[in-house]
Amino acid sequence: MSTAASNEPMDERPPEERAGTGEPARHAHPNRQDAPDGGWPGGMPYTVYFPEEDGRQAADLEHDAPLPRVGDTVEYLDETGQTHRYRVVEVIHTLQTSARGRPSVDEGEASPQSIAHPGGEPEPPGGAGSVRAGLPKVVLGPIDGR
Repeated sequence: MSTAASNEPMDERPPEERAGTGEPARHAHPNRQDAPDGGWPGGMPYTVYFPEEDGRQAADLEHDAPLPRVGDTVEYLDETGQTHRYRVVEVIHTLQTSARGRPSVDEGEASPQSIAHPGGEPEPPGGAGSVRAGLPKVVLGPIDGR
């Protein structure tokens, strides 16, 4: 059993294992994708693009987090404890061919695996009949005057 932010024990067993135990289902973490209520998760992974003098530096989030919106302020805490503030200037939602039309990881010929057919002809967007979401891109810019 892990502990929720409220210090209440959180029962991570699936609902069918809790059935008939008298334990309330409210202890299941609400942001889990397999939450008993079937709700949408409270966060998602995304790639952040930090501004640099000669372009942008990309970094992937290690865990799910709420997706920022254009105009939001993001604060980055560096390794020395100094904070850096940025403004979200663009959020780009990415799409790619669904897994059904892509080689498996074991069969992949390129890295990253998001490149399904290196050197081949690209299919028209949506040409495989279905698409899947990729990692959103969150582009940061300086806060005015800094």
